[in-house]
Parts: sequence; C-alpha cells; structure tokens
Amino acid sequence: MTMAIDLTKLLARRGFRLTKWVSNSTKVLESIPESERTGSVRNLNFDQPAEERALAMNWNIVTDRFEFKVASYSF
Repeated sequence: MTMAIDLTKLLARRGFRLTKWVSNSTKVLESIPESERTGSVRNLNFDQPAEERALAMNWNIVTDRFEFKVASYSF
C-alpha cells in the first residue's frame, strides 16, 4: 500500500501520472482514488469473479491467477 502511494508521488514529481490501477488487495485499492483505478475494480466485490486483461492473458483478480481461454477449431 505504501509502495503504491510512494511510487505515485515519485513519478508525479517528474510529470507522470499513473492510472488504471488494479490489485487483488483491498488495502491497496482503498489507498488509490476510484478515479485512478481501472474500470473493473472501481467497486470491486471480492465475493464475485473479476477479470482484467494483462499481457494478453486474463488475470482473475480475486484468485490472483492467470487464465487462458483456448478456442478449438475443426477443419
């Protein structure tokens, strides 16, 4: 939590603004203003599945697991 705040302040000194924050920690998310969070975690309910795209994969925020969706094609 402190790291997120410190990083935001450090980068702001040089004109960078971090946005679209996402975390599977409620404490971290509570330290980030809603306007700076990504859309899927603005009102995150950890009792329901929530996914975010990361590195061309799906990240299940609640379970903290990467998930792959494979399409099967028949020729």
